[in-house]
Amino acid sequence: MPNNPRRRIAAALLALAAFSPCGAVAETPDYAAMMAEAAWDWQPGDPIFLNGINALDELIRQAEGGDWGSVGILRPSSGDPRVVFADEEAGITELILYEITDRRAPSEYAVYRIGGTSGNGLGLLTNYSLFSAYGSGLDRLMLFGNGAFYNAELVFEAALSEGHVLGTPRKLAGLTTMEGPLAQALLAEWQAHPYCVAALSAGECWEELREIAVITPGTLLASGRLEQVYP
Repeated sequence: MPNNPRRRIAAALLALAAFSPCGAVAETPDYAAMMAEAAWDWQPGDPIFLNGINALDELIRQAEGGDWGSVGILRPSSGDPRVVFADEEAGITELILYEITDRRAPSEYAVYRIGGTSGNGLGLLTNYSLFSAYGSGLDRLMLFGNGAFYNAELVFEAALSEGHVLGTPRKLAGLTTMEGPLAQALLAEWQAHPYCVAALSAGECWEELREIAVITPGTLLASGRLEQVYP
């Protein structure tokens, strides 16, 4: 892949080795982790799990009690590879891969691959993220099929478009109570929610919302279809 970030990481590793003071033992970089990252065989369609992308994803992570809130999709480009994801303001957009990884320690993201596939076999997954989802808004309602996406939903729908089912969506009531921060965020403008047009209160709206199907990073990982490739 052109301008593979492995070269960037390897170069940084050599520079650190050359210029690090011999006595700076306490601040010695984790060379093993950096070399593992440099050796990772990046493939189009790899889901990248991480945190700190948008507030809704973080509420999902807190409700689930999981390690990850957000998931992006790696795609090739004419230059450095890019990650497609759901941004708080821009909706479905992308960043160059190193703009994601350089801001995080190696332990602050994890990369998986759909088992039994290769980069060439995941063209539709990356195509979906670009041609069906790109430019869509952030799905603040957490509803399938409404033309917007939160990050776990984006990966689930993209994989489904190629026939890969990454787990079974769960009911919102199994993720949070009405009093939980995630439910409260969804109920913040309950009068405008399409599922609550007949509701007379937030409580009545919740009786509708608690039944909606949602997808989470934990559901994707528990599907048994993802193989970890980094770290």
